[in-house]
Amino acid sequence: MPPMLSPEEQAEKTAEIENFIYGDSGIIKQVDDELVKKGYEFQTMVMANSVDDVHVKYVLNNKDATESEQEKVKSIFFETVKKNNLDSNAFKLKVGDINDGPDW
Repeated sequence: MPPMLSPEEQAEKTAEIENFIYGDSGIIKQVDDELVKKGYEFQTMVMANSVDDVHVKYVLNNKDATESEQEKVKSIFFETVKKNNLDSNAFKLKVGDINDGPDW
């Protein structure tokens, strides 16, 4: 069991994760911007336990999540991760479409 964090430590950890993901140079913001440039309309779901354990799901709104489309999105995502010198093993990525339901 992980050690208990004080409320201050928890808030600090949460802020670190949020900035890492959503900040101006956050990984999700960068990927989202790139996907928008390439014509994707989507929803992004993120579940982050820490900066080393981030689950991301893209739900495509304007395309079917064919194997080809999934590979394109995954490629953009992991190229961005690499560009930021991040560990790709920290991310679990799933790509679905509106027929896919909310599962992870």
